Amino acid sequence: MHIINRNEKIIYENGQRKKSIITDNHGKQYYYRTGYFDTEALARIAAGRPPYVTRVYDFSRYHLVTDYIEGPKLSHSSIVGAHIFSVIAEICDALAAIHSMDITLTDLQSSGIILMPDGNITITGIEKAVYIDNGIVTVPPFGGTDYVSAPELLEALGIDRKTDIYALGYIINEMLYWDPYYRKFLNPIIARCMEPVPIYRYGTVDAVKIEVEAIAKQLFPCPGA
Repeated sequence: MHIINRNEKIIYENGQRKKSIITDNHGKQYYYRTGYFDTEALARIAAGRPPYVTRVYDFSRYHLVTDYIEGPKLSHSSIVGAHIFSVIAEICDALAAIHSMDITLTDLQSSGIILMPDGNITITGIEKAVYIDNGIVTVPPFGGTDYVSAPELLEALGIDRKTDIYALGYIINEMLYWDPYYRKFLNPIIARCMEPVPIYRYGTVDAVKIEVEAIAKQLFPCPGA
């Protein structure tokens, strides 16, 4: 891959350099991030190309190159009605694929999810993805974001797929800010996702998706069904 820094644009968040937009020899743009990355996790994402997840083009322990994707963040998007349920299902599909690779995203949050023009989502926040060796719960070399992270992550007790499930619950809760009518249907799912003790959460995101889709079928029955 031949990356050049033509017309490089540097993006800052909270006064710190977050990422750059760089261009290759064919004019295609990419996000270029620097930091400390789990190369095994990124290698698996690059090879597996899970659905609804940004594509990884190049990486090392200290850099990461992914798709350049423009669009509103899920955290700033007013998702309402049936779209709430389809977005949750897509996040579940992305996490299910990632978890099948023995990876947890660690820092899943709505600001790291882009709402695409077709209404689908793309998860771009993969820079803290961690490989869980043989299903062993490990302590990541970097923490998550305080307000969305599971207790075991903030307390450095180790993580697994249920750490992402906690974050999923937080994201669902955030989405309902725009359409609180559906909270009464989804609150039990949110509560179980965000149980402080991991063993009381859902075991898989597939289990979350099954319950969400069952509610959606009741609320939005297909014509003629």
